Amino acid sequence: MRAWFLLLLLCSLCGYAQQHPIFIDAYSFPKPGAAERIVTVEMSFGKYQVLSVSGDTAGLATAGDIMIDVVFTDYPATASLSVLNQNRVEAFLARFPAVDRNRIRSVNLHRQLNGAQKENAQHMFHGLVILYRPRQTLETMRHDWTKISEILSPLQKKDTVAAPRASRRITSGTDSPITPAPKKTTQMQAYATFVYEFDKRKDKLYKDDSIIIAPPREALRQGWITDEVYRLFRKHELVKLHFRTRQPVAVRPSRPDIREEKKPELKVPDSTVLEIFRRNKWKNTVIVGDVTGSMYPYTSQLLAWLQLFSLDSLTHDFIFFNDGDNTPDHLKRTGSTGGIYGRNCSSFEEVQALVRSTMMKGGGGDCAENNIEALLAADKMFPKKDYQIMIADNWAPIRDKTLIPLLKMPVRIVLCGVFNGAINVDYLNLARATKGSLHVMEQDLHQLALVNEGEIISIGRNRYQLRNGAFVMVTEVQSL
Repeated sequence: MRAWFLLLLLCSLCGYAQQHPIFIDAYSFPKPGAAERIVTVEMSFGKYQVLSVSGDTAGLATAGDIMIDVVFTDYPATASLSVLNQNRVEAFLARFPAVDRNRIRSVNLHRQLNGAQKENAQHMFHGLVILYRPRQTLETMRHDWTKISEILSPLQKKDTVAAPRASRRITSGTDSPITPAPKKTTQMQAYATFVYEFDKRKDKLYKDDSIIIAPPREALRQGWITDEVYRLFRKHELVKLHFRTRQPVAVRPSRPDIREEKKPELKVPDSTVLEIFRRNKWKNTVIVGDVTGSMYPYTSQLLAWLQLFSLDSLTHDFIFFNDGDNTPDHLKRTGSTGGIYGRNCSSFEEVQALVRSTMMKGGGGDCAENNIEALLAADKMFPKKDYQIMIADNWAPIRDKTLIPLLKMPVRIVLCGVFNGAINVDYLNLARATKGSLHVMEQDLHQLALVNEGEIISIGRNRYQLRNGAFVMVTEVQSL
């Protein structure tokens, strides 16, 4: 019975266990994010006796998802060491009997090649490294929302002004971005500055390089600014408009990227979402965001982006999902799990409210989630988009993969919670099946649909091979 359990544990947990060892030079200890906890269990060389335990062991009894790295050396090189490693996992579970074994979503074997000689192997780390997340409850979801508010608070203190859509009433050329307005003081009148290019072929009303300062309402009446610009700056006392001559033969200047001008000052353990959004200029899309337990560091980055650069920089259409509104796992049904909420938003505050309400209605449950059901809801609610952007949790396998053929749009996957470069292959296969793309902190993977059978791709230090039409992690020798 004990051997059967370990075989099941090592080979089929949540559909995402590492079945064979990953060969590395030396193990690199993961740096947990804000939502993760770590426990290190050091064991004897060649044995499974526990030498020491460090880290946050108090939360193991109420852990949500659990990942286990079994770390060992390549001595002797010809031995599989599988029985030894099974005993090491067993020793950990015996030491912490309150651990819910159903919450263990992966067991990854790391074989260190620098320990091929006994004298080297004896001085290297042997044992287990456990990463886990707290199990989600209404209390933890409230905590997560508080953390989101704390992360966003530095931005709320700044006088940031988002660029509106370009005005076409003044010029046929390209408008320059609007610069932030100075803060109002008793010594200075508040005004917003607009820089337009003046095409003298079409309008003789103003002199070359002229400047006009007027109240926003007057500027709107004269047709110098659009209704949208007026709504954005109607509380300012004055608007200051610069008209610069644009010669008929001049080359249209490129619009500066406002995303490079504003650097968010956020205290987050990593900046995955922000970095991916900076690299990719996405338009005519819908955001589909996982807001289940422990995704708050990444949800806060989405909200920070929208607060800094406006909804126009990304989209006004959003779907968020929580994997069933606290539906018990045994009642979840493929295609009808629920917990999916979406709308077209006209302001940052509307997006923020939609995120909060979705989070408070549930926090997931089992490790797998209803990603495809959420994407299908986006298909139905926003059918005229070019593609969908899914902010997904690398820890969570996709429960409803059988629904992937029903998707109508490419899916661009922003993958969060990646440790040591290990990618959940469910998301590689989703991107490939929809002719979409996969994006991690350091890398964008496009054209996955063009990968041929047997071909190997590299993501960070890991390699993935297409076998029988699906990606699997391969265990070839890699250096750190």
